[in-house]
Amino acid sequence: MKRILFLLIVSLFVANCWQPSDKKENNEATQANDIKENPKEDFGEEEMPKQSNDTIITPKDVQVNEDGTIFYDHHRLIYIEKISELIKRIENTKIFILKKSYKCDLNQDNLEDTILVFFNKHSRFNQEDIDWTVAPIIVLLNKGNKLYKMSYNSTIYPNSFDDYFSNITIKNNFFTVELGNVVPDSYDYKKYITFKYDKQKECLLLHRYGKIINWYEKGESINTQLTKKDFGGISFEEYDDDTINDLIYKVKNK
Repeated sequence: MKRILFLLIVSLFVANCWQPSDKKENNEATQANDIKENPKEDFGEEEMPKQSNDTIITPKDVQVNEDGTIFYDHHRLIYIEKISELIKRIENTKIFILKKSYKCDLNQDNLEDTILVFFNKHSRFNQEDIDWTVAPIIVLLNKGNKLYKMSYNSTIYPNSFDDYFSNITIKNNFFTVELGNVVPDSYDYKKYITFKYDKQKECLLLHRYGKIINWYEKGESINTQLTKKDFGGISFEEYDDDTINDLIYKVKNK
């Protein structure tokens, strides 16, 4: 009797431990899905990746040196309570002063963007060892909640030719920087540098470059126009006047 009871217990134990392979695979798949759907339950809260809250900067994080370079984290948005805070930060260098500001909507999102143009208080005739060829032009794309995407260029003017700033004209997602220069008894010229906000690439790109020079002695004008097919994709921050002049020379000497 004891032997029969023992065999019965062993049979029940084996039956409970064994299950068809397809049922076993289904159970394993169910467990895998549970892991994907409830990772916190499986790995614990401390093992889950956490996103850093340190994703923005403020005007206090912006540094400016004598050669017009502005240091800040380009990958972060900048939180600006008042635009005047950033202006003051740039002007604290004692080199640059705000010349003009413009309101616009370059990325066409119904939020007010801002363009700031600064003036370099020094010139080639100053004795101080300060780069007089630079002056920041800053574009602030409004992302809402006082957050902005900031980009700048310090080489558009005065540049090595000592061009003077005239104006910025804005239409939709385009803005044109207008510059000028006069060499007494020789010539004068106007430059028109147009940038476009590219919605697909989400950045400002050089769209067109124009220069009209008037030679006094010859009594003639030369109109030079370059487009994207001439210079390719140049961002607002990468624009450099010397590079453009090299392109003009190549275009004219093809």
